[in-house]
Amino acid sequence: MAKLIQRKCVATCCFLLGCLCIYLALTNHFKIDQNFYRPDTHYVDEDYSLLSERDVIKTYTLKEFKEKVRTDKELLARVKEQDYLLPESKLVIETYLLGLPYTFKYDSELEEQRQQNYDIMSDVMIFLHIQKTGGSHFNRRIHKDIEKHFDCLRMSSCLPKQGHCECLNPNNNMWIYTMAYSGFKCGLHADWTLLHACVPGLIDDIEKKKRHRRYFYFTQLRDAVERYLSEYNFQINHNNWQGAQLGCGNLKNAKGIHVKRCFTGYKWVDVTLDKFMACKDNLATYRVTRMLADLTLAGCYKNFTDHDTMKMRAPIWLESAKRNLQSMEYFSLMEDERASDELFTKTFGLLFKPSQEHSKSTTAGGASIKMTEKQFLKVLQLSELDIHLYLFGRGLFYQRLHRTNGTK
Repeated sequence: MAKLIQRKCVATCCFLLGCLCIYLALTNHFKIDQNFYRPDTHYVDEDYSLLSERDVIKTYTLKEFKEKVRTDKELLARVKEQDYLLPESKLVIETYLLGLPYTFKYDSELEEQRQQNYDIMSDVMIFLHIQKTGGSHFNRRIHKDIEKHFDCLRMSSCLPKQGHCECLNPNNNMWIYTMAYSGFKCGLHADWTLLHACVPGLIDDIEKKKRHRRYFYFTQLRDAVERYLSEYNFQINHNNWQGAQLGCGNLKNAKGIHVKRCFTGYKWVDVTLDKFMACKDNLATYRVTRMLADLTLAGCYKNFTDHDTMKMRAPIWLESAKRNLQSMEYFSLMEDERASDELFTKTFGLLFKPSQEHSKSTTAGGASIKMTEKQFLKVLQLSELDIHLYLFGRGLFYQRLHRTNGTK
């Protein structure tokens, strides 16, 4: 009898518990979200800080967002409704996202004035290495795969154990300034402004003489938004280039004066994408445009975080960067290594040995990051000027390639 009563009690308790669960579910006291354990969901701090209640929001990669924009007119409308620094950015960003033909204007006279007939015995190539554009991979290829008709001469005071040593030609002249041979003697990831102030005197010191030289500046470009995301991924997993100088005009380094550190530490391991984008001093914002522009034209780094100042600077930076890019005898695209090698050979008369390697770490960093729609819209704003410059550069690159091949 006791066992029978015990069984009835257990059955009654289970029945009542089930009824309670049904009641709570129907009255929305608790809700089980089927998306809770899905890998394509993301917990977002809406105001860049921890909230007591977190919403589960679907996330997408940049590639997936580009595909989504092509079919979701409402999303495209939200992209174009945002505030941008330049009025033409709405159309340019739409062109970028939809993969539409980009009509660009370039200076035909400047294109004709480009230096030709690079002479490895007297001229100097200068590589402007922009972060997360595949520059490290390119440097390795410069060091290992470029075919030249001489072995490097070294300065007697430079030992391999001490780091990078210049590669001098048989005339004891520098023929290239790049991380592979020179390190970062003008500063870690020196930009256009800093290199132009530093390089001539530096090479005089290295060669121990003054002479006439032609300088052939070149750089490498990458999809602007993917580069931004790749930089975020790199800075939270590797380092954040704290040793980089921001020299401009009479100021040797604007860091700590006009530009503050966003976060502390060698690695920003706890920095979310939201917090990364929220920092107004973040040098990842418009990085490519800033590094290719003549910063002395717009007050260098003064009032760096002021929005009105940035609106004033934006067209000056962008036009200067476009002009400086066009003034380069050569620049490459990370996404098209084969065509870049072809144009390199036709510009400098130097061949690369066939390479099976590609920079997997570089290409994977930005492409794999998933974002919410809010983050996607924000990163478009922070890459605005670089999207302009990338579309301009890509158009100019293929125009030069077709011209050298005798095609339209």
